[in-house]
Amino acid sequence: PLLEMINLALEEARLKVEKGEHKIADATLVESARRPRKTYPAKADEEGVLQVEEATYSDDKEASWLKKGEKAIYGYASTMVCDESGMVEQVMTKPANESEMSNFKELIETGKFDEGTRVYYDKGADSKKNHQLLKDKKLKSGIMHKAKRGKRLGVYDRLRNKIISKRRQVVERIFGTIKRVYGFHRARYIGISKVQGEASIKAIAYNLKRALSIQKTQLAG
Repeated sequence: PLLEMINLALEEARLKVEKGEHKIADATLVESARRPRKTYPAKADEEGVLQVEEATYSDDKEASWLKKGEKAIYGYASTMVCDESGMVEQVMTKPANESEMSNFKELIETGKFDEGTRVYYDKGADSKKNHQLLKDKKLKSGIMHKAKRGKRLGVYDRLRNKIISKRRQVVERIFGTIKRVYGFHRARYIGISKVQGEASIKAIAYNLKRALSIQKTQLAG
């Protein structure tokens, strides 16, 4: 609610110009404030075989593991929706291991999208159900297409993905700034609700900084 209030104030001050034609969404991984721990026995058994005890984890029970490339991350996934000007409008936090494919439905159903809006997202949300979901909500699909196993994407799909990728750079810049400037590569708190609150505060800080930049441009013009 606070994020919505701030955005409304920015709209009234004409520092957030919203046409409602395009929304860009993406998720980024955020490490837990607690690092997982593993304990191992100090002695071997009677046969001399080292017995590994069951791993014990941190007190951040709502975080989860996700392997991305060669790196395993213990934490959360923060999804944000922004407008074309780069203002964050919606934040959703989930355990890192939850699929973007399934979370996309909740993102759309809990968000505020004007009829006819095109929603951009990466290949992680590419499914018939999600494309149909947007259609049912009278929204346009800007979800990138992914190649099927053993088949390359056609010329049209590759061109479409390239266009969408350029649009999505807006939200990628937001994540870059929030992580680099506000240190959101790792959470400060424990639990989904608190990490959700932290992500929202970071989004508000980003929007205010973005609004200041817009205001300076307006005054200079």
